[in-house]
Amino acid sequence: MLDILKSASSEERHNVSTHGETGDLHHIELVTEYRLNQADIARLQWSLISFSEKSVLEMCNILISNAKYQAALEFAAGHGLDADEVLKSQWLHSSQGINEINMLFANIKYQDFVLSECVNKVGPSEDAVKALLAYGLRLTSPYRFSESDDHGNGQI
Repeated sequence: MLDILKSASSEERHNVSTHGETGDLHHIELVTEYRLNQADIARLQWSLISFSEKSVLEMCNILISNAKYQAALEFAAGHGLDADEVLKSQWLHSSQGINEINMLFANIKYQDFVLSECVNKVGPSEDAVKALLAYGLRLTSPYRFSESDDHGNGQI
């Protein structure tokens, strides 16, 4: 964790408030000495700024939890993370209509999630329900049973 102390003297604050001057306000001191006399302390106003270290995954999760999905997608792409978690969260927090089905499901690589959503979700409209079922059927169509060669002789 990195802590920075920022100071501005009372004279600098007065100049900004009365004259609109900001040049003196940009004066930032990093304090490394603990021996300040009372006069120095009395004329300074302090504020503490803390920076804490976050992992790349934690930063991406923060963007997701703040519903900043586009920023999270760009962040994930820039740091080699899988975008599926962003897209799945975006789906779960969307209106889950036809546009979201077409836009989000097509980009989610984890097809088990998509298929589960198609089977278990009830869309907000009849058209959305039909779109969910149709998307699920498209996903499973390569796995359908082939017709038997015996044309209904009843043998397995």
